[in-house]
Amino acid sequence: MNTPNTQKKFLSNIVDYVELIVIAVCLVIGIFSLAFRTCTVDGNSMNNTMLDQEVIIVSDMFYSPKRYDIIVFHQTDNTNNLNRNKPLVKRVIGVGGDTVKIDYDTWTVTVTDKNGKTTVLDEDYIYLSQRGSIFSGTREYVVPEGSLFVLGDNRNESLDSRYSEVGFVDQRRVLGKVVLRVSPISKFGTVD
Repeated sequence: MNTPNTQKKFLSNIVDYVELIVIAVCLVIGIFSLAFRTCTVDGNSMNNTMLDQEVIIVSDMFYSPKRYDIIVFHQTDNTNNLNRNKPLVKRVIGVGGDTVKIDYDTWTVTVTDKNGKTTVLDEDYIYLSQRGSIFSGTREYVVPEGSLFVLGDNRNESLDSRYSEVGFVDQRRVLGKVVLRVSPISKFGTVD
């Protein structure tokens, strides 16, 4: 038999559950809108690490770019140049103060930091498509403070810091570091 007290208690429990669900949903939305965002890889510049149309999750929470990180950034707020305003996915090779030296004949990348320490990068992730590079010889790039030098893993088909259309990336334009691949489901997990 339903008494008024039993009905009140039941309604009170329902209100408590609804309130708990609303708070949980708001927290999840808040965390994802502030700390995480989804992006879709557009193009072949990160082959074979990430492929065209893969969906990734990016986080900028407590993030400071480091060499080898895969980041998402945009280059301009200019709405007249939509191609440069879209998010780009690349790998950080040099940070502010670094000198990046690329030998295009051997694809050796050497980075000298502002303290003079030189490192030959171990780049077992790079992919060289059949297209071939438009560069040859050796070139040096001095990375300004507050900027990044980025390259795509598919070095022959990547529009990156080597080209004036992208150039050095202002760190304020970094949307975050790639932390997870969510699609396709068969490749769900972290991205190396």
